[in-house]
Amino acid sequence: MSSQPPNTALQADLLDLLPLGVCIIDRQLNVCAWNATLAAWTGISRQSALGTNLAERFPRLATWCFRDRLAQVFSHGTPVIFSAAFHRYFIPVQSGQGGCGGHMIQQTIVRPLDETAERAVVMIQDVTAQYLQMEELRGQRVCAENVVLQAQT
Repeated sequence: MSSQPPNTALQADLLDLLPLGVCIIDRQLNVCAWNATLAAWTGISRQSALGTNLAERFPRLATWCFRDRLAQVFSHGTPVIFSAAFHRYFIPVQSGQGGCGGHMIQQTIVRPLDETAERAVVMIQDVTAQYLQMEELRGQRVCAENVVLQAQT
């Protein structure tokens, strides 16, 4: 039997079913929930993550481009997206596929959990394979354009 309240245990079980890295944070960026996918990606167990400050654990999140956007979720109640194209990753997770300095390329959405905007859900999707495919296709397009230009001269 779990020592967590039933709704918290159910919430954790449900988050573990998602094929995304998911955590729930409060206004101070303290971790209220941490799913199994994030635990597997980061090597940080749920027990170790709960109650810790996300920006202290991952200092990159304390930089202005992350800090200010995260604050908007709580102050305005609006979702924010940290795109793979611009931010590359939300939290550093090593990737076996390459990526940005060996990090997993991530698409991250942070949205208020409810209308009070006291907590927010962070949903992280691994888009490394898609990102690398797009980079490869861009490179092939440039090569093809060069071949056409050389043929025209």
